[in-house]
Amino acid sequence: MRRTLVGTYPVYASSATPWLMRLMGARIGRNVEISTVETIPHLTVVEDGAFLADHSMAAVPRVGRGWVHIGSTVIGRGSFVGNSAIVGPDRDLPDDALVAVLGVSPHRPPPGTSWLGRSPTAIPRVKVAADAAATFAPPRRLKAARWAVELCRFVPAFIVGWLDIAVVYFLATVYMGASGQGSDPLRGVVVATVASLPAAVAAALIASAMPVLFKWALVGEFVPQDRPLFSSFVWRNELMDAFVEVLAVPSLIRIGLGSPVLTMWARWMGVEIGRNAWVESWWLPETDLVSIADNATVNRGTVLQTHLFHDRVMTMQPVRLDEGATLGPNSFMLPGSSLGPCATVRPGSLVLREDAVPGHSDWSGNPIRAVQDAPAATATGDTATRARARADHLDADERPQTGPIPVVATSTPAREEPTS
Repeated sequence: MRRTLVGTYPVYASSATPWLMRLMGARIGRNVEISTVETIPHLTVVEDGAFLADHSMAAVPRVGRGWVHIGSTVIGRGSFVGNSAIVGPDRDLPDDALVAVLGVSPHRPPPGTSWLGRSPTAIPRVKVAADAAATFAPPRRLKAARWAVELCRFVPAFIVGWLDIAVVYFLATVYMGASGQGSDPLRGVVVATVASLPAAVAAALIASAMPVLFKWALVGEFVPQDRPLFSSFVWRNELMDAFVEVLAVPSLIRIGLGSPVLTMWARWMGVEIGRNAWVESWWLPETDLVSIADNATVNRGTVLQTHLFHDRVMTMQPVRLDEGATLGPNSFMLPGSSLGPCATVRPGSLVLREDAVPGHSDWSGNPIRAVQDAPAATATGDTATRARARADHLDADERPQTGPIPVVATSTPAREEPTS
C-alpha cells in the first residue's frame, strides 16, 4: 500500500481512489471519499458516505510483545477518519462517527460520537450547514466536471517523462560529440559524466519551478474562506498539489529540507518566512495562509494544516509561528492556531484549532498540555483550560469544559511521511 502512494499518487484523493481500493480487495460503498489511506484492503470495509483523510490508517497490524495482531475494520456510514488517525484491527467505527487528526478510535464507540487524542476522549461536534448537492449528494454533472479536472493530474507525470527524455537526449548528444561519433568512447563517457550534474540540476530546477507557475495560475492567492467539496476551487487545489508532489518534491524539495532552497521555493509558493527560520517540512498546504517568523523552527514531519474538511466543507484559516517559536518533529498545527514568541511544542504533539500557545512556554501531547516544569503561562482557547488545569494540579479531562472543543477533522495535502 505504501509503495502505491508513490507510483500511483495522482490517483489518490480523487474520484478514482475508491475504485483503486476495490481493485485491491477492499469493500467500498457509494459516495466514499478516500485520500492517502494505509490499510490491508481485503480486511477493510468502508460504508456509504464515509471519508478517510490523508495518511489515515485502517486495519493496520498491531505489533507488540513479540506478536503481530491482524484483524478487520469497518468504517460506518458517514463516518470520518482524520489525518493520520487510526482505526486499528478488530476496531469498527459506527455510523456518523469521527476520529480526529492523530486520534485513535476507542473500542466500540457509540454511533454519532467524535473522538480526539491517542487516549480517546469524546468531544462535542457541531454540524456544518451546507448544500447537500455540493457535498454528500452531488449531481452527475458535478461528478463529471470533477473527473475532467482530475484527469489533468497525469500531466505532471508526463512532464517528468519529458524531462527525463530531454536529459537523456542531451547527454547522448554530448557523448557523441565528445567521443567523435564513438571513435573515442572513454572521452565521451568522461565528458558526459561531467555534463550530467548541470543537466540534472537544470531538470530539477525546471521541475520545481513548474508547480509555482501552476499554483498561481490554478488557484492564485489563498485567503480564509469556506468551499464545498464539489467546487472547482477544491479540485484545482488538489490538482496543484499533484504538481507539487510529483514534480517538485522528488526532484529538489525533499533533498532541500532545512536548506535555503526549500525556503526560497516556499516563499515563491506564497509562504511568509522570516530571516534565519529553519523549515524542514513541505506540508504547508494553503501556502499563503502560513506565516513563519524570524528564527522560528519547523521540524521534519510537521504539518501546518490550514484547512479542515468537516462535513465535506473545506474551511481555510491561517497558521502562524511567531519569532523564535519551535514546532517539534511529527507535530500538527490545525487551522487558526498560533505559537507565541519562543514557545515550544514538543515532538508528536497536536495543536488544536484556534489554539493560541503563549510565548516562552513549553507544551506537549495529543492534544497539547503545558509541561509541568515549564514557566507558568496564560493561554487562550482550549489551551487555556488545560493550562489552568495544570496550575491546579488536576488533569484537564477531570475538569468541566467551559465551551465546545473545536472539531479537528482534517483532510489534506499534505503527503508523504507523516497528510487535502
